[in-house]
Amino acid sequence: MAMTALPAVISYSSVLNVSPLPTLMSAAPGMLSWAFLATSPNMMSGITAVTAQLAYDDLYDPSLSQSTYVSHLLKGFKWGASAGIFFGALPNALFKGGNKGLVSLSDFFSPNVIRSLSQTPGLNKALRIIVTFFLGLAKNNLDLIAIAVFAVSYFIIAYLPPIYTKAVGSKPPSGMTVILASVLATGFVTFAPSILGYPYPGTVVGSVPISSSVLPTFDLTSTISEVQDLLQYHGWVIVVKAFVFSAISYLSVLSILPALPPSDHANPERRNLIAQGVSCIFSGAFGGPPVGASLSRSMVSVMMDVTSNLPVAFNALAYMLGLKHILGAVEGTPKAALSAVLASAVVGGVFNPKSMDWVGWVTGTAVAAVGANQGFAAGMVAWAV
Repeated sequence: MAMTALPAVISYSSVLNVSPLPTLMSAAPGMLSWAFLATSPNMMSGITAVTAQLAYDDLYDPSLSQSTYVSHLLKGFKWGASAGIFFGALPNALFKGGNKGLVSLSDFFSPNVIRSLSQTPGLNKALRIIVTFFLGLAKNNLDLIAIAVFAVSYFIIAYLPPIYTKAVGSKPPSGMTVILASVLATGFVTFAPSILGYPYPGTVVGSVPISSSVLPTFDLTSTISEVQDLLQYHGWVIVVKAFVFSAISYLSVLSILPALPPSDHANPERRNLIAQGVSCIFSGAFGGPPVGASLSRSMVSVMMDVTSNLPVAFNALAYMLGLKHILGAVEGTPKAALSAVLASAVVGGVFNPKSMDWVGWVTGTAVAAVGANQGFAAGMVAWAV
């Protein structure tokens, strides 16, 4: 289950320009606490980035959310987040140098336009990608090898499961196509000199900085100081942002619950809310990101007939002890393949959104163009109107 998550986490880390190693390891204490608090041993947790939010529409249960502002906003938020991830994945799949190969818009637009675009980072990046793409076509500067790796990886992830199901009569294990695509792409990079006659020209994951410390450390004094600094420089806005994201993450937990075996707990929704809160506190105390429910790993646990919390705890320990060494094996993984992981997760939500009304479109457009919190606020205003 930890291996299933690895390619996706590295993909999100690449888009966010952060190192995946400390991110993975520091989240492990939160995952351990989740193992003993969640209502179901099948409810797997981890670093899910936007994937937990994307799970909502796939397992939507009308009894969990009626026609309120939450359902309208969440659909729009999902579309905006999906669009942001999709455009964030494209440079590594199309251009030589990946994100570094994007052109500067200052060569094409006036300073006033550039200043306006700086207020909308999502729109700014989308325009840079479009301009770079057409310039690449004109100057034959697109990375055709990376495009081929992206296309093959996307086919394996998106289209191989139904082919396998039709041929065998059962679905392939969840997440295995992601691992297969990543392994094949890494193998292609390794043998590229023999296959192509020259080294793979695209961008790869590369070496991940590894500290001497194996386990994440907890420093209470530093943690309190960081919280004070955040409140001093950002005020209570940061608390509002945290509340928004925790609410969205909790909705994803509720959406996964119907797909799991029935729980013996009288109030599983409240218990899982507590589990989410305690886990995020533990993860944050060790310098880690928010921890949430993972749809893919939860489905793997169901298929494996997991009946105890031991695999959940082992998954967390694998993050702390094993991934430090596993990451060395993916140094040669092409980022084009990881872009396929991201694109396959969100392409349906971007180009075929489900029952979006105008409130959803306002929310989604604002999320994609400006940012998550601003988009959520714009959606609430639109719903009120």
